[in-house]
Amino acid sequence: LVGFGGYMRFGEDLKANFMLNLPRNLLVRLGEVVVIVAVIFTYPLQLHPCRRSLMILVSSCLGRFLDRTEERWCRRILTSVILAGTSCLALLVRDLGITLAFVGAVGSNTVVLIMPAFLFMRMPHIHRGPLWYLALLVFVLGCIILPISLTAVVMKALMPTT
Repeated sequence: LVGFGGYMRFGEDLKANFMLNLPRNLLVRLGEVVVIVAVIFTYPLQLHPCRRSLMILVSSCLGRFLDRTEERWCRRILTSVILAGTSCLALLVRDLGITLAFVGAVGSNTVVLIMPAFLFMRMPHIHRGPLWYLALLVFVLGCIILPISLTAVVMKALMPTT
């Protein structure tokens, strides 16, 4: 609804970061401060599952569980690498539009179409009735839409801006 309102108000001039379309006044500055505070407090919540997944990958690659000391060091190193990597990205990327387009192309298709249908089809008590085939159709649709969306994002990124 917010995105649709942005297009209705700004049309083709809508920037990827809609805050850039707003006038520079006290209320908008207050909104920017609120966004900064939200990012500061949600960043650790986003970092934790990323680090945890990487630690599982490390354990899996090693073929064993890490002992307490190894796990602590691995956690510190991965946290440092993630912080350094995301900080570098934040400093280098000026326009989040293409980044958000990639996240949207992969994330929305995966979360909305592919994974729910796949998980429904994998449920043990579900027989191959009409709902199962509908889930299969949604799954196939998601698997078709995802590469098309990614191709569109890549093509847009590679095209020179006029």
